[in-house]
Amino acid sequence: MPRQFAPYHLRLDRLMWFAAPSPTYTRSWFGPFVERLLRGDRDTLRLLRHNPFPDGPPAHIRARVFRYEFTDWRGLRATGRWWRRTYVRDFTRPVARPVPLRPPGRP
Repeated sequence: MPRQFAPYHLRLDRLMWFAAPSPTYTRSWFGPFVERLLRGDRDTLRLLRHNPFPDGPPAHIRARVFRYEFTDWRGLRATGRWWRRTYVRDFTRPVARPVPLRPPGRP
C-alpha cells in the first residue's frame, strides 16, 4: 500500500505537484533544476530518492504531465497496481545536455 506522509510533504514533490496546474509557477526553479540534472550535479541528484542516472548525466530530459487515480479493488487484484495513470500533455520539450566547448586546435 502506498505510504502517506500527511501533513508533511517533501519539498521537491510539493513543488512538482504545483507545477502541473500552473507552469508559470516553475519559471524560477524548474529550468535550473533540469540544467543541473543534465550536468549531473550531485547536490541536485540528492533531492531525488534514488539517482535515475547512475551511469552519468543524461543526454536529454523531458517532463510530462500524467493524471493519477487509485485503481479499484478489481484492478488492484488483476494488475497489482495501486495507481492508474493517464498521459495529459508534455510539460517541457526535450532539453539536451550542452555540448562541452573544445579547446582551440582540438578536433
